[in-house]
Amino acid sequence: MVRQLGIPTWFLTLSAADMQWPEVIRSIAHQYGTYLTDDDVKKMSWEEKCKWLRSNPVTAARQFDHRLNLFFKEYIGGKGHPIGELQDYMIRIEFQARGSPHAHTILWMKNAPKLGVDEDAEVINFINEHQSCAIPDNSDEDMRDLVLSRQKHVHSKTCRRAGSCRFKFPHPPSMETIIARQPSDMNPAAVATELKTKEDVLRKVRTIMEDKTTPQDISLEHLLRRAKVHPQEYQQALKLTKSREQIILRRNPSETDINQYNPKILKLWRANMDIQFILDPYSCIMYITSYMLKSERAMSDLLQKVLEESRGEDLKSKLRKVGSAFLNNREVSAQEAVYRLLSLPLQRKSRQVVYVNTATKDKRVSMLKPRHVLESMNDDDDDIFCTSALDRYASRPRVLEEMSLAEFRATYNTGASDPPDGGTDHIPDVLDGRDDNGMNDKDRIQRYPRVIKLQNNLGNMKRRRQHCIIRFHKETKNDEDRYRNLLMLYLPWRDEEVDLKDGFASYKDHFEHVIDTVRANEAMFSINADAIDAAYNDLLRNGPPEDIWHSIAPNVEFEQAEQQAEGLTVGGEMSEEDQQENIDLTPQSTSNHRSELHARFTAELNKVRMSSEEYRTMMRSLNSKQMEVLRFHRKWCKDTIIALKNDKPAPQYTIFLSGPGGVGKSHIIKLVHHETLRLLTPLSGRYFDPNDLPVLLTAFTGTAAFGINGMTLHSALSLGCGGKEYQPLSSDKLNTLRSRLGKLKLLIVDEVSMVGADILYHVHRRLQDICGNSDPDTRFGGVSILAVGDLFQLQPVGQRHVFSEPSSDYAKLHAKIKGSLWEENFRMIELTESMRQKEDQDFANLLMRARRAACTESDMNILKSRVISKTNPCYPTEALHVFRNNKEADEHNLKHLTKLSSKVFEIKAIDTKKDLRTGLTNVAISTKPSGNCGLREVLSVAVGARVMVTVNVDVSDGIVNGAFATVVAIDSTGLDVQTILVKFDSDWVGKQAIANSQYKQAYPGVVPIKKQSIQFSPISGRRSVQVQRTQFPLSLAWACTIHKVQGKTLEKIVVSTEGRETFLYSNQQIEPFPPQTQAFRTDRAGRGGGVMTAATQDVSPTQLHDIATHPTDFSTENIILSEYKYSAKIIIAFEPSVTTENPWLESEKIEPAVTTEDGTQASPRHDISLSVGVSCSLDWKVQYPGEKVYIAAVIIFVYVLNVTTMCFCYFNIIYKSANLKFAALASEKTKKAAKKDIWRTSMIRSSLMHITCHLLPP
Repeated sequence: MVRQLGIPTWFLTLSAADMQWPEVIRSIAHQYGTYLTDDDVKKMSWEEKCKWLRSNPVTAARQFDHRLNLFFKEYIGGKGHPIGELQDYMIRIEFQARGSPHAHTILWMKNAPKLGVDEDAEVINFINEHQSCAIPDNSDEDMRDLVLSRQKHVHSKTCRRAGSCRFKFPHPPSMETIIARQPSDMNPAAVATELKTKEDVLRKVRTIMEDKTTPQDISLEHLLRRAKVHPQEYQQALKLTKSREQIILRRNPSETDINQYNPKILKLWRANMDIQFILDPYSCIMYITSYMLKSERAMSDLLQKVLEESRGEDLKSKLRKVGSAFLNNREVSAQEAVYRLLSLPLQRKSRQVVYVNTATKDKRVSMLKPRHVLESMNDDDDDIFCTSALDRYASRPRVLEEMSLAEFRATYNTGASDPPDGGTDHIPDVLDGRDDNGMNDKDRIQRYPRVIKLQNNLGNMKRRRQHCIIRFHKETKNDEDRYRNLLMLYLPWRDEEVDLKDGFASYKDHFEHVIDTVRANEAMFSINADAIDAAYNDLLRNGPPEDIWHSIAPNVEFEQAEQQAEGLTVGGEMSEEDQQENIDLTPQSTSNHRSELHARFTAELNKVRMSSEEYRTMMRSLNSKQMEVLRFHRKWCKDTIIALKNDKPAPQYTIFLSGPGGVGKSHIIKLVHHETLRLLTPLSGRYFDPNDLPVLLTAFTGTAAFGINGMTLHSALSLGCGGKEYQPLSSDKLNTLRSRLGKLKLLIVDEVSMVGADILYHVHRRLQDICGNSDPDTRFGGVSILAVGDLFQLQPVGQRHVFSEPSSDYAKLHAKIKGSLWEENFRMIELTESMRQKEDQDFANLLMRARRAACTESDMNILKSRVISKTNPCYPTEALHVFRNNKEADEHNLKHLTKLSSKVFEIKAIDTKKDLRTGLTNVAISTKPSGNCGLREVLSVAVGARVMVTVNVDVSDGIVNGAFATVVAIDSTGLDVQTILVKFDSDWVGKQAIANSQYKQAYPGVVPIKKQSIQFSPISGRRSVQVQRTQFPLSLAWACTIHKVQGKTLEKIVVSTEGRETFLYSNQQIEPFPPQTQAFRTDRAGRGGGVMTAATQDVSPTQLHDIATHPTDFSTENIILSEYKYSAKIIIAFEPSVTTENPWLESEKIEPAVTTEDGTQASPRHDISLSVGVSCSLDWKVQYPGEKVYIAAVIIFVYVLNVTTMCFCYFNIIYKSANLKFAALASEKTKKAAKKDIWRTSMIRSSLMHITCHLLPP
């Protein structure tokens, strides 16, 4: 940057004053539930402040980072111009021994005077305007206190080890600011005499200053009078220096220990600072740059030493030693660890830096094209490498013929879209003939076209806003390689093999022939090149001037020395395993994303709790089965509290709460969530931090999440968009999740039927990572899971059922070794009493039978009555139409759109595409919305159109994927649409957006929808391929597919079930019926559960319409029936309500246990006969002692109407002596009666658990 931009104006250092910034400690205390005032913090002892800072170094580090960002953005780089108008900058973060950060910065100010170019008086006026060392008077007590407490140097043993202060305090007082220089135009003897005279004069003044009888507030005039030195003689002595130029600031004798500062910056920053005006290139390189990079030089020297010691060893051993030295041989403070683990930037620049490879072709490294591209090429094709920056330069358009490679790389960047109208952005045939001399960087770069089209079909490039910084290998020897590099960088060429020599015998000869052109182009990127090279060569030859570093930033260096002397550096090395755990190999998110995550969890933590009256009302509405579920969970909460108080792991349960739509599953979810918070929240402070979430309420879809006032599963756990392979989080995201979910005890997942097997595995891995639980035998990080849903509804989109084998190879291996996450862990509870269709119990029973494909003739007659023809005058055209695929839905939507009288807008998505591995921008993108995270390539919309949100914009506000609305207005400029204003069907959706809308006066109750940008990888398994699409998150919605209506409440619905259908996982294929038969078809989108899903969406039978129905077409997937039967066998039930008789039970016979000769006890025999005509036997395993009566569940298969269904018969077995516990073991007779494919080996293990069930009336 110094070579290309010239000498910086200021060197500025800003330190952290976390001990004096009360807001830092207040923020940390607030996170722990303690609320402090500024006065409380000021009254704290040093030890108390240290305790708070140690308790949360993350907040302390992030506070400094945030403070520094805002300070540069809003103040130094803003309109205030406290030290001039900022043009460019570089910021570097370092850490003191006690761990706090400080920022070293070099700043380029616009139109700042330069020493040697401008008059000394102009430079001095500029310095006086922005730099001071004065002590303010008592009229500004706050500023006076800041200067005396932050900027005054106090001598200690650490700064006087050699007798005098190594930080050069006290500075000499001066009546005016002076630029001191070496004596000139004098012979060596005269120079020595002058310098000796100077030292004698200054020694006299210094002697008087150190005299304890000298008043502290003495003026400079009186001081010189006491020292018997004439003022002119004193000022002349100050103007001389032994070395290079230096600045002597004006200061009074009482201010000689005050470090220079800028009053405006100090007033706002409120921590110690150093500011120096940079005089010349040599000082910048030799002192400032070497000082800023001293830590890197130390590490570089260490690694070089390791390499020398490992000379002769193989490459693998060298790499291991270098890696070990890099990771383990430097102490890292907690805040530096935070910076590195959270990927907070340790360096910032105002300009991008690019590297230009000037090596010969045989020494350059090229990147191969992607595998799929190579495989599609002919075997004889040798064009196997990706397009490089040099290839693009050689193919630049003709108008840039005279542009050098250096300027091309600094001016243009890849990734531009096609220019308007397919042209080249109005590129002129010939650029204007203006001379570049005197033009600034902005004017020069704006000469060139904004977008250029490369030759040879290499794509487009766009002009940068400002020149970037170019880096290149600099050859120091005057040989052919050096001249070749200069020609390649600064002489225009098309073919490097031909043009760089251009017929000359050597590169040197060609260089000398075109030296004027090369030097002219080089001048744009090498300002003060000779001085910079001389300083850099001195630095390489003599090493860094460490003795000068103390005076460059004396405040920081003094604090560092003091802290090291006090032994504040915390030692200790990380183990190799811990180091590897902290290496972050994944892309980092921005600080905005981290803030969004924190805000998301804070909103979840602070949302309004259920009122006592609402809680009592909901509890009174529970049926007996729902009440038992709640009692079970309440007992778990109490067991968790006991475990936490005894410092033991909380008990874990994994339950699948099943049941068709309308049985009150969402009701239970809300009560379980409330009960968990009600019972566990009082533990905050001792077992939970204020920011901890003990329970997390999630759902797979945004609609379901809004319905239960929760979060989507993907947003809560940062699962990302698509992909079967588990992707670990970057360290910053994982740390954010750990800080909020590290003590999570219960995860509630609604609509679990839409959770695929791969996503279930991802949830398990993510919870393991968040909870820091690496135990291979632990599932879901020890977090309890309440999975809620109905497996008879829709299959997950693009994934296998949650109970199926995952598609990921690693997940498959995990399942084979540790068992299925679903089948080995989850136990089912089924709710059967419909609460949604309570007033129409017949329709509720019909839905229950249809759910298992067991419809009666009466059921089919009812469903047939809802068949309606499109020609029927009563046809509900305004009702939502549900189709089997997107194509049919799109056709229906376009028909309705064309009927509108309003203007139709065609809105194209804006795509930014790039393969990070190859650099190519021609990445293929799927045209399906599902493959683009819900954003359409082209959106057709008009006022009056029915639309649906396709992306979760704001789950807490209900603007979620699947929310229906009507377009009320479109805010556009010509064809450019800025905002689409919609009215949602539900008044509960978009309340917050309406309140914040700028359109609320003109369009009350209307939600503005803006474009959303989503980044995704369009190619599975290729994370290097990244696409960012910007589009309105909407689609037309007079019709949709069945997945969009799951979990919704609808007044009317029309279900189209026409066409041929093949069931997934099923052996049967339904043949199409002629149109006149009006056959009821199970749609493909539902895959056996679609019609059931549509029929249970809170509609009455009079509002359910279908285009065609036939009784034989009702079916369900065999695999779901099989899984349902299996889950039922391991059903969890509860302690029974006491009943006196069971009408199902005809007879029972219990044979007592028999003690054998060897003292063992045989299991008792229990024979049962049932009124349904089926009998079976169970073997009971007796376990002593016990205190409660437990009831066992018997599973019976009943064959009705050629459809295999499950019937659960619950038996109330009452024993006089309440000292037995039973574990159900299926007898051989029961096993033979069941189908062999239903029984699984894990059933025996599951049945050995203590199983109890709640009694239901027949």
